[in-house]
Amino acid sequence: MQIFIKSNFYIWIIFFSFGLANPAMPNDKQKKLMHYFQSEYLSSRLKEAAITNDAYLGFSCAYNYNISILSISQQPDTSIIFNKDISPHPQNGIWRIRYEIKRCDQKNIYNVILGGNKTGPPFIRISTPGMTKANSRLAKQMRPYISLAAMQRADLKECANQRFVDTKYLTKETNTLWENMRWRQLVIEIWKIDVCGRLVTLQVGHGSNISNPNRNFAIKKYNKADWVLSGRRVPTSQDPEVIQKLLLKVIKGNRTAVMEYLWTAANREIPHAQTLLAFLFENGIEVDANMDRAAFWALRAAYNDYPPAMRFIASIYEKGTWITKDKRLAGAWKKRAEKAEINAKTQ
Repeated sequence: MQIFIKSNFYIWIIFFSFGLANPAMPNDKQKKLMHYFQSEYLSSRLKEAAITNDAYLGFSCAYNYNISILSISQQPDTSIIFNKDISPHPQNGIWRIRYEIKRCDQKNIYNVILGGNKTGPPFIRISTPGMTKANSRLAKQMRPYISLAAMQRADLKECANQRFVDTKYLTKETNTLWENMRWRQLVIEIWKIDVCGRLVTLQVGHGSNISNPNRNFAIKKYNKADWVLSGRRVPTSQDPEVIQKLLLKVIKGNRTAVMEYLWTAANREIPHAQTLLAFLFENGIEVDANMDRAAFWALRAAYNDYPPAMRFIASIYEKGTWITKDKRLAGAWKKRAEKAEINAKTQ
């Protein structure tokens, strides 16, 4: 894996957010921060976030990652503390990191929120992918409404398997009328959502609303459904003929057929097969040990609401056998598994 700083633009963002009188002369604390953003550790955490995003979006490639940081912007808390006696990481501060990820002839733009931690590695939270200018709080506020509009655009009444695929900035307007509302300032963007295998595109606007100050976003209304196939597989039952033929080979003692079955089922989004592949990659059984690929397949199954996979992810974060040890994330995945198990029993 390689990491690049696509430009020095992020340095100026950092300088000006600190309010330096002379941005050409950063102080020691800011120099430490810049080195930290270019460190191997941070690149590994960005790869971790990229693998998580790829699993969530259903991409099939989980290796040969090249990462280019596009921008780093600091959030309102502008204080920074480095104390090497406690941790080599920043102990406070919040940043939004936008980076480009390339692997297997695919390219995407992802975003993460990085927060300083007084007792260990920084907290990293995945944010909406793409080039949206909406901050994480606004994006979280908009997503339920966008999901509902996407369902209508996809011509579906039910779908528990939505994915926010990409966002793209279109334009910024001032004192304009849009969707029957007057806006002092308005940013218009394209949001792409995968609704159970149907890819829809929506125009979303957000900014300063004169007509309704309590509402800071709107979604363009569409008169008819419009979607294309996304190419992402949605969890379904196994193909009986394919699985039956492979299982016959397994019964006859064909070890190769075992892996053929697992790969076939995993790529058809069968969670138990994905979780078994994760176990094999973790332990180097029948395949070369590779924790990136183990985490990738477990995450694929976990995002398909499979509790054993969620517990697998909780375990690798609790033990620190993947990229980092994170008890907070381990606890979150355990709670998610417990909730999924309760839901399965009540259905």
